[in-house]
Amino acid sequence: MNIKKYRLRRGISATRMAMLLNVGRKTYYNYENERTDPSLRTFAQICKILEISADEALETNGETSTLAEPTSNETEVLKEAVKIIEHYSQKKSK
Repeated sequence: MNIKKYRLRRGISATRMAMLLNVGRKTYYNYENERTDPSLRTFAQICKILEISADEALETNGETSTLAEPTSNETEVLKEAVKIIEHYSQKKSK
């Protein structure tokens, strides 16, 4: 996420951004330096304040992400999760 260039373009200081987001300055710097990710709500606020889209903030340029194939262990865990969800879905519909 490269929000720093958009913040600078809008002429907003990092301290002001932190204040607008109601987070500490260090927390905001961690967002800018990609040490931590903001919550979805905070991310939406950042986009609104900087008047940018999520794609711009994430610099995806409309590209789609590709996910790695799950490992055999992950596949088994997913299968078990599906079974559990199906089990509880059937109980609720009765």
